[in-house]
Amino acid sequence: MTTTSLTYQQFLTETMKRGLTPTPAQVGQSYTWGPVNASVLNPQNPPTGEQNEDSVVILAVYGDVRFLFPGDISSDTEQTILGLGTPVAGDVLKVAHHGSRYSSSTQFLDAVGAELAIISVGADNPYGHPAQETLDRLAAAGARVLRTDQNCTITVTTNGQTYNVSACFVAFLPLVAKAVPSEPTPTPTPRPPLPVPDTGNIVITSIFYDGVQGSAEPDEYVEIRNDDTVPIQLSGWTLRDEANHVFTFPEHVMQPGQVCRVYTNEYHPESCGFSYGSSSAIWNNSGDCAYLRDGTGTLIDTYCY
Repeated sequence: MTTTSLTYQQFLTETMKRGLTPTPAQVGQSYTWGPVNASVLNPQNPPTGEQNEDSVVILAVYGDVRFLFPGDISSDTEQTILGLGTPVAGDVLKVAHHGSRYSSSTQFLDAVGAELAIISVGADNPYGHPAQETLDRLAAAGARVLRTDQNCTITVTTNGQTYNVSACFVAFLPLVAKAVPSEPTPTPTPRPPLPVPDTGNIVITSIFYDGVQGSAEPDEYVEIRNDDTVPIQLSGWTLRDEANHVFTFPEHVMQPGQVCRVYTNEYHPESCGFSYGSSSAIWNNSGDCAYLRDGTGTLIDTYCY
């Protein structure tokens, strides 16, 4: 396949700069990165010559959690993959072809059995993605659907046993991964946990209390900084205001000197991805105080304005 897109040309330029030789993905290949195994389920050999049907399909497995990325394949290629008897069961599915009506057949969705289906799609796109019939099939399959046009950037993290989801209007929801009947996977070599303190010198540096996006002010935020010399585990820490709006930090190791923000509603992964998920303003424009406590309830810092 050839392409003239700027993104692809930039990709080729970078590979040449780094002395890398791209290796075409093909069914049957398998790659391992530490405890993560990725199996290539498509394109077939020989490829069809159709760009969408020759999309790279990857099943990524980490411990008990499985992710399926089917690219832009249609139901025809879905049937080809199923016909080969290839295991496709996954907990999380990145829905094929942005939710096109020509993909995500009932038989394929039943074989995958995903708990969570994520659709990457732009708002008001000219293709009408995602198609209502695809949404109906996903609902019938019992999958919970998140969409980037409605939930912004969607981030899924896993420890190999459970997975967590964070997105706009989905404030870090813990979801327990189901047991998926599948072929045995190699057990990764246990690694001793790094000694990360769960308290330390983290300070509140500022509060942007006068948002610019209307009375709900979803772009309000509190900024914090790790002034300690070691990483700090924030799991279980809390941030609250005078009116007792409480944000409880998820598992996150804050590095020395790192700055994070806790937004009222917006989700910004570049600023650690913390959000109250509140539909109304939190910080009082006429004055308020923020209280930061560690997991034991010890007051670490106070900031008033």
